[in-house]
Amino acid sequence: MLRCIPVLVTMCVLATSALAYGQETTREATGKELAVSGVLMLPRGDWIHPSLSIAGGGGFRALFPVASRVSAGIDAQMLFYEEGRRDNEQIILVHGLLRTHLGTTSRRAYVEALGGFKGFSVDSGNPGTYSYGAGAGMQIPIDTPPPFGPGEEEFIEIGVRYLKGGGVRLTPDRVARNTHSVMLYLGWGFRRRSAR
Repeated sequence: MLRCIPVLVTMCVLATSALAYGQETTREATGKELAVSGVLMLPRGDWIHPSLSIAGGGGFRALFPVASRVSAGIDAQMLFYEEGRRDNEQIILVHGLLRTHLGTTSRRAYVEALGGFKGFSVDSGNPGTYSYGAGAGMQIPIDTPPPFGPGEEEFIEIGVRYLKGGGVRLTPDRVARNTHSVMLYLGWGFRRRSAR
């Protein structure tokens, strides 16, 4: 199943290309931005276990401009997974986010750094563990009327992150020394255009 994920991501990119603007240059700086996304999490490192399924869920992000192509904000997700016979376990992730947009075309590539924490419902006595990492992705503007007025721009976003995390108890008899993971995102959002 893991081999199918890069294919699915590529298909999403190709499918959205027909809705997107071309590669014209833009003279607008990064503006305020809100987005929601679906998320898949693939355990890595000591977290990998035959009884642990891929986690899935969703989240939101809010970004605010701090420089011409740099934004900062908050990112949060709730994910659900099964391990062994335990059902409906949850993971909550909350990160501070710093993102840099690359290039000057309407399709905006970006790189980002994150730092925060993750909490697990299976270990209610533990408030959580640290989480940090980096990611990259692409925002593809959708060629539709602006959703909230002429100063707004709607987009689809595809991204990937690698997050390192501290240890946590996953079941009454298993403790993972780390909770590293690869995160795949497919989302929708809008941003306010901000003239340079």
